[in-house]
Amino acid sequence: MESPGSRQGPENVGSAGKIIASFQRNRAAAFYTIAAVVLYVFYIYGLSSNPPGFYIDETLAAYNAYQIYLTGQGEFGHFLPLYFPVLKLPPPHDYLGWMDPVQIYSLAALFFVFPPSNLLPRLLSATAMFLACVLLGRLAVRISGKTYIGIAVFLTALVTPWLFETGRLAFGASLYPLAVALFLTALYSAHKHDRWPWLNVAAVAACLGLLTYTYSIGRLLGPLLAFGLIVFVTDRSKVLNVIKTWAAYGIALIPIVIFHFRNPGALAGRFNMTVGVITPEKTLTEIIFDFVRNFAANVSPYRMLFTGDPNMRHHIMDTGPILAATLVLALLGIVVILIFHRNSPWWRYVLFGLGASVVPASLTLDQFHMLRLIAFPVFLLMLLVPAAMWLVEWGEMDSTLSGPAKRAMPIGHLVLAAAVAFTLIQAAFFYRTFAEEGPKRGLWFDESYPAVLQAALAMAQRPIYLFDGYWGQMYLHSYWYATVHGIDKNNFVHVDFGKRPPPGSLVLSSEEKCTNCEMIMKDGNFLLYRERPATSPK
Repeated sequence: MESPGSRQGPENVGSAGKIIASFQRNRAAAFYTIAAVVLYVFYIYGLSSNPPGFYIDETLAAYNAYQIYLTGQGEFGHFLPLYFPVLKLPPPHDYLGWMDPVQIYSLAALFFVFPPSNLLPRLLSATAMFLACVLLGRLAVRISGKTYIGIAVFLTALVTPWLFETGRLAFGASLYPLAVALFLTALYSAHKHDRWPWLNVAAVAACLGLLTYTYSIGRLLGPLLAFGLIVFVTDRSKVLNVIKTWAAYGIALIPIVIFHFRNPGALAGRFNMTVGVITPEKTLTEIIFDFVRNFAANVSPYRMLFTGDPNMRHHIMDTGPILAATLVLALLGIVVILIFHRNSPWWRYVLFGLGASVVPASLTLDQFHMLRLIAFPVFLLMLLVPAAMWLVEWGEMDSTLSGPAKRAMPIGHLVLAAAVAFTLIQAAFFYRTFAEEGPKRGLWFDESYPAVLQAALAMAQRPIYLFDGYWGQMYLHSYWYATVHGIDKNNFVHVDFGKRPPPGSLVLSSEEKCTNCEMIMKDGNFLLYRERPATSPK
C-alpha cells in the first residue's frame, strides 16, 4: 500500500521540473560567467608592456580626462567641453585637433575610483573591446537561436587581430566596436516589432548618438547608418518607425550642431587640411577616383589576410588583421543573404552597414587605416551568423539521412567546428608573433620619453624647458608623467611657438637634432641638452 506522500501529482512533477530547469540555467550561467572572466584575464594579459610606452595621443586623452576629474576643465580651461582642443597652434591657427568626448569622460569617471596610470586608459579600451565581443556573441544567439553559434562568433571576435590590437590602444577608436555592437543589439530588438515602441526608438537613437560622438568617423558614419534605416520601410506602416528614430537622433545631434556653429572648422579642419581627399584643387572626377581607389584598397582581401595597416602603431607588420576562416565564412554569409535572406530588412541592413563602414576611411588619404575602418570588422563578424545558420540547417538535413549515408556528426556542423578550430589555431600563431614583435615598437609609442624625463628630473637645475620640435608637441608627456608620479608641474615650462629656451637652460626636446646646444642625452626621438647662447653675427 502506498504511503500518502509517495504519489506525485502533476503539480509536484511540474514544480520539480521547474526547479531542475532553473538549476540547469543557473549552472550554465555560472559556467559561462567563470569562462568569460578567465578569458578576460587572458585578454588583458601583458597590457602594461605590449604595446610599450605611451603614445602622445594616449597621453592627450588621459591628461584631459584627469583634468576633468580634478577641475571639470580640459587642458586649456574649457569647462565640461563637448570636444577637447589639443595641441595649441600659433595664430592664425587655433588647435591641431579636437578630441572626442566619450573616451575622455569615461576615463574621468574611472579616475574617481582609480589613481592615474598608463594602464588604466588601455584597460578601458581592452574592456570595451571584450564587451563588444560578448555582445556580438549574445546577438548571434538571439538571431540564430543556437548557443553554440553565439559562442563561435564570440570566440572568433575575441581572437580577431584587428579588434585585439585596436583594443590595446588608449584611443577613442578602441571604444567604437562596443558602440557598434550596442547599436546592432538595439536595432535588432526594435525591428522585431511591427511598430517600434518609443523605448526601442530611444535606444536606437541613443546608440546612433554614441556612434557619432565616440570617434571622428562617427560624424559621417552615424548619419549614414541612420539613413540606412530606410531598408526597414517595407510598407507604409513602417515609415513612422524610421521617422521617429530620425527625430530622436536629431535631438542627439543638437549639441554637435551648436558646437560646429560656435567653432567653425574645428571638427572638419584636420580633415580638410591634412588627411582628406576632398580638397579645393581637386576636380570632382579626381575626388571620385581617389574615393573608389581607396575603397577598393580598404576592402582588399589580400590586405585583410596578409598585410593590414602599414602603421606599426596600429598593427604588427606582415600579419593579417582578419583570420582566413573568418573571411571565408563572412563571404559565405554574403552569399547566403543574397540567396536566402534578400527580403530580410535586418540582413539587408547588415550588408548596408558593411559598405557604409568603409566610406569614412575611403575619404582620407591613408589606405587601410585600421582605426578609421574599425566598424568594418564588427559588421564582417555579423556575417558569420547567416553562414553558420546555413551550415547548421544543412547539417540538420544531413542528419535526417539513414543507413550508410548517416554521419556521426552532420557535415554542416563539422564544417563550422573545423572553421572555429582553424581560427583558433591561426590566432595562436598571430598571438605568438604579437608577443614577440609587439614590445619592439617602442619608437612608435614614445617609449623613451620617461627615461629622458627621469634624467632631467635627476638634475638639480630648474625649471626644465619643454621644447617642441620635429617629432611634434610632446610637452604634455611631462605633465602626464608628473601627474602619474606626483611630481610638481611647476618643474616645467613649455616654450611658446617661435621662441627658444633661455641661454643656459635645461631643455627636454622633441627636435630631430639640436644645433646650438650642449647635448646631455639622446634616446629615441627625444633630446636632453643645455641651450647655448645664440651665436652673434660677425
